[in-house]
Amino acid sequence: RKKTTIGWDLLVQWKDGSTNWVELKDMKQSYPVQVAEYAYTNKLQEEPAFAWWVDFVLRKKAQISKAKSKYWQTTHKDSYFSS
Repeated sequence: RKKTTIGWDLLVQWKDGSTNWVELKDMKQSYPVQVAEYAYTNKLQEEPAFAWWVDFVLRKKAQISKAKSKYWQTTHKDSYFSS
């Protein structure tokens, strides 16, 4: 399978209600678990842009979530207490 996300943009609705189109590569980088779950729910996991990484992300979902939250806590503490 060819590893590409070219040509895919996702319409994202943010918490404040605003929406905008974001490239799949950027969403995959920032929100991998949410994008993989979206692809699986909407039966996009067989599309070439999703097929090569969705299954991997869903299998590793717990590890990815822990790593991202741990990173956020570390950087947040450092910046808060350094001032």
